[in-house]
Amino acid sequence: MHIEVKRKSNGLPVLSKGDIEEIAEAYLGDFDSKILEKPMPTPIEEFLENYLHLEVDYADITPDGSVLGLTTFNNGILTVYDLEKDKYKDIYVKKGTVVINNGLLTEDQEGRCRFTNAHECGHWMLHREMFETHEDQLNIFDMLDNEEAKSIKCLRRSFEDYPEKRTFKTDNDWMEWQANYTSSCLIMPKKTFIIAAQNIFKEVGIGDDYITLDRDFDTYEFANDMSRELAGIFNVSIQAASIRLRQLKLVREETAQLAYC
Repeated sequence: MHIEVKRKSNGLPVLSKGDIEEIAEAYLGDFDSKILEKPMPTPIEEFLENYLHLEVDYADITPDGSVLGLTTFNNGILTVYDLEKDKYKDIYVKKGTVVINNGLLTEDQEGRCRFTNAHECGHWMLHREMFETHEDQLNIFDMLDNEEAKSIKCLRRSFEDYPEKRTFKTDNDWMEWQANYTSSCLIMPKKTFIIAAQNIFKEVGIGDDYITLDRDFDTYEFANDMSRELAGIFNVSIQAASIRLRQLKLVREETAQLAYC
């Protein structure tokens, strides 16, 4: 599946949050329409491997765990860290390889691991055209498999939380925001996330379709409990669920001091 979007001259997509919601919904609907009908965890690994036809590999990537994942856009050599030998090494990867940090494979990191997988899906869905080389531009050196693989490395500090007041100065800033938002839309689809949230509202007798955070401690406590419950329904981190509640304006601040992409 391919969706045409408006792009800058260098291939960077020009997208609003609404655009990304629609793109993610179209992909999910084509993959398995049931995901958009009832609140459930998106089988993101199956979506990545069987639908997008990406290959998943695992490595330490860096010694400090600062890179959670990356996506490659051509065949070539990728440098990763070998924890056992305490040194970097080169590995050969194919175009469309997603490398996930080994540190995300523990049970307590499952939600973040799923978010990372979805984040890499976002890069492939939106950004691969920025890295593709047209056949008429290839030369003999471009066709050699020993060249460095083109990739996007996703830093731990860039994941899940992108405050709106952050200044997007580079194309990479925009790509990371787009991949983050796409990730939220894939593993917490707008339609079913709203259904799940409104079910919780009804259970506790809230007639409105959103809550407003004020200085009432009980309201904040309810919002935290709600994030925890939604995280369980969609198998995501509590942080990701909390941010999604604000993205969809199901939880709002008393004043407009905080906003979320």
